[in-house]
Amino acid sequence: MSSEQVRDQAMMPTFDVGTGHLPVGRYSCSPDEARAALVDDPRFKNSQTRADIWSNFERYLALFFALEDKYAEDLPVPLLDRVWLGGSYVSAKLDPRNMDATLHINQAAKDAIKGRPGAGIFARSRDSVLEEFKLSRLFLNYEPVVHVFRLNELEESQRNYLAGRGAWDDWWQRCRADGEREGPTLETCPPRRGYLEVVFE
Repeated sequence: MSSEQVRDQAMMPTFDVGTGHLPVGRYSCSPDEARAALVDDPRFKNSQTRADIWSNFERYLALFFALEDKYAEDLPVPLLDRVWLGGSYVSAKLDPRNMDATLHINQAAKDAIKGRPGAGIFARSRDSVLEEFKLSRLFLNYEPVVHVFRLNELEESQRNYLAGRGAWDDWWQRCRADGEREGPTLETCPPRRGYLEVVFE
């Protein structure tokens, strides 16, 4: 393992000089740390897209934080507490076209504001969000699950959460083969890159 692949626990990991990706794994960071690594790093000083995509990402997240503020007294937990970022934006690529993100939504908070003004944010199509915000976003509805291995005792929504969490963790660590434009293949299943977990406190 090269020094480029060794993660300092006090710092964000660096992109591998050979692959242009993070080392395999999920790396938690703050929004400021993510921006420093994906936008402000000197390697991206000539990027024509990164700063704009990040600004759109922040603008989209602000919609959720505004809902949290508006309905603070009614929310048992925060609406959004973390986002997983993957794809080409989380790589050494100078000019990615968009950002790929899995937003972790607390189901209890989502249920608490269902039908209220602003809650329509969940009904927006993925394509419309991509067009307006340059963000390819997906939702993962979090539910607390005490006994994760007793699947036969869980509600369907809890099983769906566990399956979704595992699927996205697996997916963001995959890489397409060179020149591949179709769907996933058996050869691209093994983990080959890392992704970021941006945590909001």
